[in-house]
Amino acid sequence: MAANATSFVNRPMAEAVNEVPNIVRGKTGESYSDFAADKRRIFTYTHLAITDVLKGSIKDTKILLRSPGGGKDGQEMHVPGAAQFGQDEDVVLLLGEYNAEDKSYDIPGLTTGKYNVVTGEAGEPILVNSLGGAAMYDPRKDPATQAYNARVPLETFRRIAKGEDIPEAAHNQFEQSKAAPPPGAYEAGHNHPEITPQGTVPKPLTPDQVAPHVEAEHAVETKSSLWVPLSFALLTAVGALVLWLVLRPSKDSDSA
Repeated sequence: MAANATSFVNRPMAEAVNEVPNIVRGKTGESYSDFAADKRRIFTYTHLAITDVLKGSIKDTKILLRSPGGGKDGQEMHVPGAAQFGQDEDVVLLLGEYNAEDKSYDIPGLTTGKYNVVTGEAGEPILVNSLGGAAMYDPRKDPATQAYNARVPLETFRRIAKGEDIPEAAHNQFEQSKAAPPPGAYEAGHNHPEITPQGTVPKPLTPDQVAPHVEAEHAVETKSSLWVPLSFALLTAVGALVLWLVLRPSKDSDSA
């Protein structure tokens, strides 16, 4: 039940913020894994003590986070890109709606919806992406520009979460970095559809799967381009034959 890669879409910060109903800051607690009600999926649950609500109307001071994947009774489910939590992390999370079935909250953007809070040079709180210095990896780019990271002051993020129209709201979540990506960095297809928040992520097509499709299109174009001159030559020959048959009797009559 594993997949090899997850594609993240690099979107404006305001767009990512507007798509979720709840944004909170809190301190993580213990985590555990359990089966979903259908017994086909495994989720990892993490306790969170809320210290601040940046968006939404969550009144509880303690909530349960739910991330796809985990291990239970000897079974493992791995979802690349799912948010990972250690204990006592200071985090800001972009959360979905409340799940009444297990009293939890999902993170629709997976790891892109998790920010760790660190202290800046002037002592101000800064939000950084949960993968450190290289949150996103684009194999189509030159190696010198393959790393992506997110870093935004908490107060700026708070204003964006409130819906204020400030220049930073139009900035992308992730910016390019000159540093090379670390081993195992997640792939990012910036023109691809957004990731599925739960379940196994489909594997990308291999070159062997893509090549036949390309070759088939080329073959169709080749046949089509050859048919045009062949059709013209055939029509010309038929026309000449018909003209010869029509004119031949009149010549015979003239000679008579």
